[in-house]
Amino acid sequence: MPTDARAQCHLVCLRLRRPAPRSYLDDPLVVFSPHLYSQSITVSSEFPSLEDGFRIADQAALYDAPLWTGEWGWFGEPDEQADDVDRFVDAMNAHRMGGAWWSWTQACGDPHAVRDGNTYWPQGNLNRIDCPSGESLGQVEGFATPLSGPIRGRSPGTQGEVRARGFTGAGTGRVEAWYPGAERPQLDTVNLSAVELTRVDGAGA
Repeated sequence: MPTDARAQCHLVCLRLRRPAPRSYLDDPLVVFSPHLYSQSITVSSEFPSLEDGFRIADQAALYDAPLWTGEWGWFGEPDEQADDVDRFVDAMNAHRMGGAWWSWTQACGDPHAVRDGNTYWPQGNLNRIDCPSGESLGQVEGFATPLSGPIRGRSPGTQGEVRARGFTGAGTGRVEAWYPGAERPQLDTVNLSAVELTRVDGAGA
């Protein structure tokens, strides 16, 4: 099918609120990567709900495609929105998926924020940058704290439950996880052998 025809079919299917046919995605390397901003920067702060966004994204199962949140984030007051970030992290764990916070850092002069001569306001919703000097102002604690949990890097076999402080699964092979912070993590493992802890500069233990 010509590229323009594929794009047209995609738009038509979306307007009809029906999933695109399975044959539309014939590439085995396709990853479904929606930007889940429900209750963050959507027109309504209530609909669709954060949880509804994840349920809609689950339609990727129709295509046997991996699901990964391409972008998500909050941009207001951390003290008011930290609970929403916690809910989002809980939803990612419940759906056993990862994602990318938008954004890690934002330079002075970034076109997302520069308007009406705005070149002197601090930038960034996670790693704050003073402008126009470009000097670091540190992390936004209200957002950084719920994002600082351990990360499952590799686990063989079937993945089980994912929780804020760990995960379960069944299989044989190498298991790899990342734990942030300077303190040595106290691990509670079952059916794992030869467990090693390696400190990595800039990434905690």
